[in-house]
Amino acid sequence: MEAYQIVLLAVDHSGEKLRGKTLLQKRVFFISKKLNLDLGYKAHYYGPYSPLIENGVAQAKALGFLEERNLGFGVADSRRFSMTNANGCGWKWRSK
Repeated sequence: MEAYQIVLLAVDHSGEKLRGKTLLQKRVFFISKKLNLDLGYKAHYYGPYSPLIENGVAQAKALGFLEERNLGFGVADSRRFSMTNANGCGWKWRSK
């Protein structure tokens, strides 16, 4: 399983939108533990961090599967991730 696929799994499982890079990293961390995957996580300021997952986010965005929006300025993480329709390919991890 590629890093960008795990990112998409985490975003899709969280519902419509996932708020913040930190929350995304934490969710993928727990998924990786459940699936016994070594994604190179290290302790960081606000929790586990993996550069592999950061690259997976960039790859998912480049492929058009993931959208990242900046919601404004402030102290809190103000980014939101959501799935796209990926130009009609119908990417879904689970049946609705």
